[in-house]
Amino acid sequence: MEQMIFIRKDDKVEVFSEEEELKGSYYRAILEDNPTKSGHNKLKVRYLTQLNEHRLAPLTEFVDQRFIRPVPSEDVNDGVVFVEGLMVDAYLKDGWWTGVVVKTMEDEKFLVYFDCPPDIIQFEKKKLRVHLDWTGFKWIRPDNKELVKSVFSCGTMVELRFDCAWIPVIVIKELEKDKRFLVKYWNKSYSCRESKNLIVHSLRLRPMQPPLSVGKYELLDHVEAFSGFEWRQGVVRGIVFEGRYMVSFGATKEASQFNHSDIRPPMEWEDGVWHKRTKPKRQKETSLDGNRNVQTKEPPGNEMADDVKKESGLPITLGVTATKNKTQGKVSPVPMKNGFGNESTREKMPEEPKIKYYTRKRKRGGLKLNSYINKTVLSSDRTPNVVKNSASNAEENHAKHTIMVLPFAKKSPVWKTYESLEVFKSVSHSLHFSPLFETKQDFREGYAIGMMVTYFGLLEKFKDLEADVPVSQLNSLKDSFSELEKHGFNVTTPLSRIDKLLALKDRQLYIMEELKGFDKEMTNEFSKAKQEFDDMEQKILEVKHKIIELQRQEAALKEQKEAEKEQKDAAWKKICQMESCAKDLNVELEDVEFEFETILSAPW
Repeated sequence: MEQMIFIRKDDKVEVFSEEEELKGSYYRAILEDNPTKSGHNKLKVRYLTQLNEHRLAPLTEFVDQRFIRPVPSEDVNDGVVFVEGLMVDAYLKDGWWTGVVVKTMEDEKFLVYFDCPPDIIQFEKKKLRVHLDWTGFKWIRPDNKELVKSVFSCGTMVELRFDCAWIPVIVIKELEKDKRFLVKYWNKSYSCRESKNLIVHSLRLRPMQPPLSVGKYELLDHVEAFSGFEWRQGVVRGIVFEGRYMVSFGATKEASQFNHSDIRPPMEWEDGVWHKRTKPKRQKETSLDGNRNVQTKEPPGNEMADDVKKESGLPITLGVTATKNKTQGKVSPVPMKNGFGNESTREKMPEEPKIKYYTRKRKRGGLKLNSYINKTVLSSDRTPNVVKNSASNAEENHAKHTIMVLPFAKKSPVWKTYESLEVFKSVSHSLHFSPLFETKQDFREGYAIGMMVTYFGLLEKFKDLEADVPVSQLNSLKDSFSELEKHGFNVTTPLSRIDKLLALKDRQLYIMEELKGFDKEMTNEFSKAKQEFDDMEQKILEVKHKIIELQRQEAALKEQKEAEKEQKDAAWKKICQMESCAKDLNVELEDVEFEFETILSAPW
């Protein structure tokens, strides 16, 4: 039988607040008046946690008697399992606020939804108690609420689209119109951030991205990194060591360092299903002729294009044009038809001064080039001269000039510009272009100019290399420089540096393999420790269930004991009544015996 509770003057009580901002909360107070039997009069209370307007003394006021109730027992939570839907009172702002548990978290923490005003706050279990309703003389525990679960139901962690980032938020409630939701900011570790509630449309929301196990990220991987309080799209620019990466955002290449746990692969939420996001496509630029070409940097020396155009009328592209290789997507130089430009350009070229030179064909009984190869040389003023084939003259000319035996005459003014560049003069070259003897005479100078352009382009390409350059690109550069070496270019320094980079790449690969082994070992150790921890958690949970069962049995035995006590009291009361009746009967019996003896002894 449940014991009836009554409140009296000077008892500690809880007072329900009617104020709009405090509606649904109870505050501790001392009752300073005795309750009336009618329950209609207002009683004076003195609050324990609220001060008056001057904040110098406890607040006192007269409150309707129906808003006053006793303080619930300290053991009100005994035997209660906190589950979703349980109505609770949460201690907040010096009072107890009525809400509903909408989500159970780890470490005995719970998300509680409050209806007035609408909000969700996380609490530890010690800050919660099961909600009880006061009927006027006893406590009644209300039934648990049935929670409707959906993708965007109350208490669900979701992500809010903001510009190019996703911000973790929690759904407080769905509004009645226009598929809008009331949400608040929430960090990725499920902790509340002090912020105002937001009203957003469902199109800006998506579920929390599921965790995806990624062993490690590679260079140039597209990822999302948790920066500040949002997931931002970025690119992995470097690997500091296993588990830490350098990630850049947007167009800038400035990178910040992130832990592996703060990075995730990008995914898309479409039609209720998660999909891996494909890498963004690179934009292709369209040339004037309608063909898709790749935009390339101009090699060093093209700053003189305007001067060349003024002097010779040549187009800016000298002897080569940049076209896209369909199979590899790389830019490769391709010789033009006449060595300088296209056919239409050739018609506009001014007439060049006539210079006498030798060819493979005989002209008017002239000489073959093969028989005069040692007689045709090119001096430093870039005009062909015929000299005697004698040792003394050769040594004299070698002392005065830099002699190059070439298969063509340098007629284009481009040579002067290229050879005057500091990057070209800083290295001693022995340009002979001897492999061009195997090509037609008309194409040789154009091919040679193309090789000069290629040489400067390769130097610029080498300077623009980044730490994440693939080995295949380094090998390609090495092959290109080696090809130029056959024509007399001094490429010793570039080849030496490329070999060093290849050695560093091999070392990097070896270190990454070592780190991979360490990572695998650490993962195994972590999995083992996690399994042991989970087993221990399971055992603790089983012990808790046994404790709850024993507590339930204890409560049942207490109820049985109370019932037996009531039976004992009733039996004792009955015995007392029977003893009283027995005493009365004894007295009456004595009266009868006395009267009987009186009659017998009476005189006749």
